[in-house]
Amino acid sequence: MGQCISAMGLKDEIVSGRYGDSSKQLDSLVEKIKLRLDPAERSRALKWSVQGNSNALVKLVLDMGVDVNHRDKRQRTALHHAVAGREPESMASAMKRLEVDLEACNDPSSMRSIVAQYNAKSTITRYDIQIILTLLQAGADVDLVDACGLSALTYAALTGNLIGVTEILSHKPRIDLQDKDGNTALLCAACLGHTEIAKALVTAGANLDVQDKDGNTALLCAACLGHTEVTKALVTAGANLDVQNDNNDTALLCAASDGHTEVTKALVSAGANLDVQDKDGSTALILAASDGHTEVTRALVSCGAQLNIRDKDGDTALICAVIYGQPHTADVVVSSARPGTLDIDAVNSDGWTAVTRARNLGYHPLAEKMILYGARREMDRQPEEMGHAVTSSNRSSNLDNWQKATQAIKVGMNIGDILGQL
Repeated sequence: MGQCISAMGLKDEIVSGRYGDSSKQLDSLVEKIKLRLDPAERSRALKWSVQGNSNALVKLVLDMGVDVNHRDKRQRTALHHAVAGREPESMASAMKRLEVDLEACNDPSSMRSIVAQYNAKSTITRYDIQIILTLLQAGADVDLVDACGLSALTYAALTGNLIGVTEILSHKPRIDLQDKDGNTALLCAACLGHTEIAKALVTAGANLDVQDKDGNTALLCAACLGHTEVTKALVTAGANLDVQNDNNDTALLCAASDGHTEVTKALVSAGANLDVQDKDGSTALILAASDGHTEVTRALVSCGAQLNIRDKDGDTALICAVIYGQPHTADVVVSSARPGTLDIDAVNSDGWTAVTRARNLGYHPLAEKMILYGARREMDRQPEEMGHAVTSSNRSSNLDNWQKATQAIKVGMNIGDILGQL
């Protein structure tokens, strides 16, 4: 018991770093280590020296013959601790400490907030590149993983330690090692928005399209969390734009759903599939319109996203925008659509059209605008009328109305005058 207390006191003294680097103080610490710790236990002093940020003491402990690759109870080596720059902590532990609702992780915007809190409130210490170099020169194995499957490279990527990443890469690590959740160093860097680290990993040959246990790639993670520069870097490097995760989400679907306009534009410009559907049948346009992301909706419509694709409930983007209380995005769909591309009278599985639902919900200006652009006026059509596809004659009539409305708006006529002419 006395030896245990003595060891703990020694740990506190070493980790505090208050002893400095004077030869006298270091020699005194070395003697205490030899006296209080059995040879088999001295590897603990190596970990403590790393945490105390004393490269001089790290060297002295290694000179005692301590195994540089010794693992602690969590299977972490001194190198893991050195590149992390803090006591490594899992995201789950961080969320518990930050009193975050774990179920909120299912929402991308909530996850972004969680990541920000994780970075801001975790106790971060300084990185000591000299300690990292000392450990590497002593033969530290860069590919050893801890109990969660995390390598030193992944720890460095997680904590934003670009210097650590660079040094480890120079030792030719297994760059695509995956942890128990399928994460690689690149996935972690992309998720946390560490752009320069992501670029370094890409340059070193990291696999751009490795998927985690949920099917997410680095590009999917970056897009979902709104990391524009990481997204652009991965796109430029040739990442697969249309990989789908287990929910059939692509990077574009995720970006559109969370309203990341610049990410959406970058993906669209690179050629991402605009009309892929997730498990619910939603497209990027349906998701953006439903969630009220006006600029994303405008960008997708302008770039040619299909306007009449239906989700599993038979709803188009226009109907979804109305149903979910987003008249502004509904207006964008109507106003930005090229003539003849929007089935403005589409009917969903419950028999609603966009205009009848808009009237029902009290969005009368929107309903009037849709009528202006060719929607049928009747609120209560028979199901057999509503279920038919738009005929060529109807399309011609709608197109004529669309052109009349556009011309009338240009000359400044009011809504009432326009409706009277159609």
